[in-house]
Amino acid sequence: MEVVPLEMACDWDEEAIAVAIESAQSLMEFDPDGARQLLAQAQAAERKRGKVSRVGAKEPYDPARLYARMCRYYKGWTPRDIDAMHFVTFFAMVREASIASEEEQAE
Repeated sequence: MEVVPLEMACDWDEEAIAVAIESAQSLMEFDPDGARQLLAQAQAAERKRGKVSRVGAKEPYDPARLYARMCRYYKGWTPRDIDAMHFVTFFAMVREASIASEEEQAE
């Protein structure tokens, strides 16, 4: 499994990591892909803080790739716009973009 470089991981405190994990767990049933991405981000934040991650994310969180994908999908978005968003909002937008993309491919 590829590991997110520590310099790219979020600078979340313990509370933000706990909120992200809790949010991801509650989203898992409805949005497994978004939940896994959020868990991977929490895992990277924990590693950056020097903790052994307790999160079992299947795919590594690659913020640069995800930012690029969302900026391409939501034309006009910049990384600064994404950084200003609440992470739950951002991952909800990621989920919606994924759903729309899958629907377009199915047509």
